Amino acid sequence: MVNTLLDKWKELNKYNITLYNLLNYLNCKRVVIFGKRDISTTLYNSLKENNNNIIYTENIDDINNGDCVIISYFEEYYSIERLMPENILLLSIRELIELTHYIYVYAPKIAKLNEKCKKYLIRIPKIETEIKSRNIYESLVNTTRFDIKKYQNNPPFFKFLYNDIKEYSSQYIKNVFQEVPIIQKIWGGEVGFIDFRSEYVNIINGERFTINQPEKYNSRIYMFGSCDVYGMGTDDSRTMASCIQKYYKNTKVINYGLYGEATDAIKNKPFFYQYYDDDVILFFNSNAYLPLKTKPQVYNFVKTNLEKLGIEYCDTYNIYDKRNDDKPIFVDDVHINHRGYKLIADYLYENYLKKLDLDNKKTNNNKSVSRQLSNNDYKGLENYINYIKQSQFHYDSNKKYGAIVMNVNPCTNGHLYLIENALKEVDYLYIFLVEENKSTFSFDERLYMLSKSIEQYKNIKILKSGNYIISTITFPEYFTKDFQKEAVIDTSLDINIFAEKIAPALHISTRFAGEEPFCNITRQYNKTMQEILPQYNITFKEIKRYEINGIPVSATKVRECIKNKDKDTLKQLVPNVVYDNLIKKYW
Repeated sequence: MVNTLLDKWKELNKYNITLYNLLNYLNCKRVVIFGKRDISTTLYNSLKENNNNIIYTENIDDINNGDCVIISYFEEYYSIERLMPENILLLSIRELIELTHYIYVYAPKIAKLNEKCKKYLIRIPKIETEIKSRNIYESLVNTTRFDIKKYQNNPPFFKFLYNDIKEYSSQYIKNVFQEVPIIQKIWGGEVGFIDFRSEYVNIINGERFTINQPEKYNSRIYMFGSCDVYGMGTDDSRTMASCIQKYYKNTKVINYGLYGEATDAIKNKPFFYQYYDDDVILFFNSNAYLPLKTKPQVYNFVKTNLEKLGIEYCDTYNIYDKRNDDKPIFVDDVHINHRGYKLIADYLYENYLKKLDLDNKKTNNNKSVSRQLSNNDYKGLENYINYIKQSQFHYDSNKKYGAIVMNVNPCTNGHLYLIENALKEVDYLYIFLVEENKSTFSFDERLYMLSKSIEQYKNIKILKSGNYIISTITFPEYFTKDFQKEAVIDTSLDINIFAEKIAPALHISTRFAGEEPFCNITRQYNKTMQEILPQYNITFKEIKRYEINGIPVSATKVRECIKNKDKDTLKQLVPNVVYDNLIKKYW
């Protein structure tokens, strides 16, 4: 932490911003710096250059000798606060540096993201200063420090926290408190989570899954923050984002919360996305260095400066005291449970979001894909278009060109049936094979089986789908459809990219897909193609599934045959070359 603070301090100095600016604004005439760390003496020497009324001490009896006390040990903040008169402003060195950096360096950058977006900075309170009348349970929790290993074992006091959840069990607790996804750098330096699947916690394309996101939406609400935004200690359906989503039918809520090692990277995430004019960006901060209303001079400083930048400050001070019941909401001194998430979500909607009337904004769904992708992703799309152009058929205006997107996990006779029917309507056919390695069979295995199954056709070309057709960037729900069978999804980005960029590059006029009798997610994808593709003069053809004895053939059925060692049924479902390959691998 010290190194991080010093880095921010150095950045402030680079902009010729000193920590004295904030103290001067707060009218702090006599400042006492209390602590033993090297950073305390460094701060003392820095402030001394601007103000002679700076005192450095290691004697706690001296803390009453100023109108502002700055402590080095953040952990001592609350114990020292109880020793001080109300008229003395208490700050920590962490608070001083973080707050100055936020106002003078970070907030101005945020303000430039899209000046027409609504932006809010929201402070999530902690238990120490927010709970005025604590019951026995909350007093116990106040002595607890976050310990994910301990929590995974479902400690006894958790029954007070989760007794109103029907899914509550030791397995549920182990799942919602698991150390989900490894944090990695992606897309030019963004820090996020790798994709993760489980019964109660799912990460899709770096985003915590939000229940009931609409397929079509007028606006988007982006949420950035740490554990509370991520939803530590609860399932997908009870995160703050999912609670807010329940208020909307035509607005998509996106949860980019992080936790743990990624906390310091949270401030960088908003810069990797492009925003529509009607979007709303919520920045949450649960760290104590942001001001409380019990510090009116600090509160007013933050609120005034953020308003100048077009950012509204939402202080949820005392929100937990205003609840209608006495059911516990704190897991420990910092983290809250599902009740706390809902309480904050309801408060934000009623006091800030409701007045924006987001559901009735003009729809943004069909805006150019250049505005829906991050800058790095859009550059990658341009490279992908160059790749497919190098593999295209020679163009003849008298010929028809079609396309199918396939995963072939593995290749079945149903896939061949779809291909043969498509070739009855077009002269040349492109098959985009899903490249993401998130299926039972690897991309190379799927490519081999498909290539061998159609090698007799000279008017077909197989192309990699890359990151822009059914990928974790454009259609992440495809890879979690077994877990989120009833989810309402938005697949417009994937289809708009195809229609606006990919199809014109290859002169594709018709896209084919198999009828989907089983999978709700794929069925929604087909429905959206039916709505969007004609807007780009592209015909969408949905072909009835190939059936055997009245039962549609599917890759899912093939995988079941492999699992059950059913050779006879398998033989009927797949091409001979695929059958031989599967027998060799699994028998």
